[in-house]
Amino acid sequence: MLQRYLDTYWVNLLLLKSVVISVLFISSCSTEEPTPKPSTLCNISEISFESEQSAMLITVNTKESWSIEHLSNWIDFTATTGRGKTSLLVGATKNDGFGRIDSFLIKTAKQTHKIYIEQKGAAIVHLDILSHTLVFVKVEGGTFKIGNYQNPHEHDVSLTEYYIGQTEVTNAFWEAIVGSLPYSNENKNYPYTMDDDNPDFPVTAVSWNDIHTTFLPLLHTKTSHTFRLPTEAEWEFAALGGNKSKGYTFSGSNILDVVGWDASYANDTKQAVAQLEPNEINLYDMSGNAAEWCSDWYSDWYNTTEDTTNPTGPVSGTYKVIRGGSIASEAGILDFHPCHAKQRSYAHPSGFQGAWGDTGHPDEPVIYKCNEIGFRLVLVR
Repeated sequence: MLQRYLDTYWVNLLLLKSVVISVLFISSCSTEEPTPKPSTLCNISEISFESEQSAMLITVNTKESWSIEHLSNWIDFTATTGRGKTSLLVGATKNDGFGRIDSFLIKTAKQTHKIYIEQKGAAIVHLDILSHTLVFVKVEGGTFKIGNYQNPHEHDVSLTEYYIGQTEVTNAFWEAIVGSLPYSNENKNYPYTMDDDNPDFPVTAVSWNDIHTTFLPLLHTKTSHTFRLPTEAEWEFAALGGNKSKGYTFSGSNILDVVGWDASYANDTKQAVAQLEPNEINLYDMSGNAAEWCSDWYSDWYNTTEDTTNPTGPVSGTYKVIRGGSIASEAGILDFHPCHAKQRSYAHPSGFQGAWGDTGHPDEPVIYKCNEIGFRLVLVR
């Protein structure tokens, strides 16, 4: 009886060994990489905050003494040293500017764990320059269909986040930077003189070259920030309302008088900025008042399908893009109204061009064609 029991025991033991050996063999032959283990100090490696003041609870998992190392003045902790398992708050101050990224370390004598922290930029940025406050609106990145049904090259374009001026640059700010207004140049023959130097009116009669050779360099000497003109794609996306677009004809409405000043409504006189309704992302006067320069060279079929992410237009050309319409704009019979959010125009960057369309005829008079053109800025950094 005992012998039969021992025989059964050894048989079962041999079977168990064979199973174990088989399992070990299969495991050793596996081509799959082992699953990485999460850090024993903390089970997260990234934190994302909105622009408002925010906080998040994390847990330090250790039996040892630990400390936190960081350099950012916008990140704070309820504790930066401790011993053993500890829960603590990681906080970020309110962000009034651009999005920001940083990191901090949790350290013990044997381990270091790095956590990246990101905070979104403010929806609106205010800059004070020479006693003037400039307001810039964040346009969230997105994809939209650039062009219109008249354009056979209508296609999708994607843009990353950017900040654009809430209003056109005013007379007051131009004069503060440049030292004088542009309307006294006799060669320009500016036709609209009624209260034109009103400080709250958009500055006009400035050429693309005036902006780039005079205004922007002088502005750069008075602030640490960098500015530029919007690209045509940025301008159109912002005018349409960005990701909040409701598909309006004009920037913010299907009725122009609600959002913009044209020839039928403005009585040949510019108006103070931001007097009518804003569009979906709180931008003013993108239809009417002053037409606006863009950074791109003009081409008949703009932003071809070869350039679909943050397009900047042709590398060269004769004319620069103008968008938005002005107080001189009138509704056409067959074409879009010049104040339409997708309508385009152009002018020579010097502002001067032939009265007959630059025909090259020796008798063609050269005139200044920027009298109703102004601009708004994009804040780079």
